[in-house]
Amino acid sequence: MLHIMTDTGADFTLDRQEELGIFIRPIHISFEGEDVPQTTDEDITAFFDRLEKEKNLPTTSRLSPG
Repeated sequence: MLHIMTDTGADFTLDRQEELGIFIRPIHISFEGEDVPQTTDEDITAFFDRLEKEKNLPTTSRLSPG
């Protein structure tokens, strides 16, 4: 049996995750040391709203591409 696992960076809605049977692991994102949840569709919308307003970009638990 094959399972697909990705992180919240894949931007699947909760309904789509369930429909496809995909397992999602959260990426830890923080603004100035304050963790931002990425659990619900509303969390994702709130993240993008905050991203537009913040002066500094958030940091994540992902490795830098460089």
